[in-house]
Amino acid sequence: MWRRSSRSVPRESSNPYQRSYGNAGPGQYLARNTPLQLIVAQAYAIRTAYIFGGPAWVSSDGYEILARAETSAEEARSTRNGTQPMFDRDRLRLQALLEARFSLKVHRETRQLPIFAVTVAKGGPKVQPANCITFDPNRPAVLRPGQFRPAYCGLAPSEQNGLSFKVTGSGVTMAHFLLSLSNFSARPLIDHTGYTPTFNATVEWNVEPIQSPGSLAETDKSSRSTEPSGPSLLTALQEQLGLKLKPTKGPIDVLVIDKVERPSAN
Repeated sequence: MWRRSSRSVPRESSNPYQRSYGNAGPGQYLARNTPLQLIVAQAYAIRTAYIFGGPAWVSSDGYEILARAETSAEEARSTRNGTQPMFDRDRLRLQALLEARFSLKVHRETRQLPIFAVTVAKGGPKVQPANCITFDPNRPAVLRPGQFRPAYCGLAPSEQNGLSFKVTGSGVTMAHFLLSLSNFSARPLIDHTGYTPTFNATVEWNVEPIQSPGSLAETDKSSRSTEPSGPSLLTALQEQLGLKLKPTKGPIDVLVIDKVERPSAN
């Protein structure tokens, strides 16, 4: 269990360009100027678009949270590898923290919402045979400074470089890989491919640059470049992975906030 500490940030300070949240080391969680909705999304591994209920301040007010837990040497080693057991353990800790500090009560249900149904394009999926290492919690890899984490089976980490994004899957199923990519899509990507083998795959795409209202008003459209330098995610999925997307509706698991309270001052 994490030892808990949190305090509210004044609403006028809740600037989306000045916030951070996530694991800060073995057994540590840190959030700065972060709306509770984002922290709940991380705790329950769900997109903020699929969190319903709760008062308006859940998505507007910024919070600071610093939490620490006692960790063993083995846990510290596995944390460096960024493995699925680590993510699951820390989510449970974060859920317990939110329940204790914000009196958070939630439940899950299924609703019909907009999705992209993903099917295989002509020519079949453009993926490679699975080539990865099965994680052994009894023998976690010890990484030297500058050494990269092994390609563990079932993981699909993302990388960002400016406006460029990349997701690399190692020994993943199609459903798992599309779930990882759904974090970057306007709609969740639901597997309708019927493709069952595990595989390795990489997809790279670019996003459109964000223009502030002032710059849009002051910059002539003819001299402004707002086009991304690479393909969009939807184009990349078809060109690089041989997948087609169809907008439709489908069942989506959502999280409903039943109860939440502002935390008392520390």
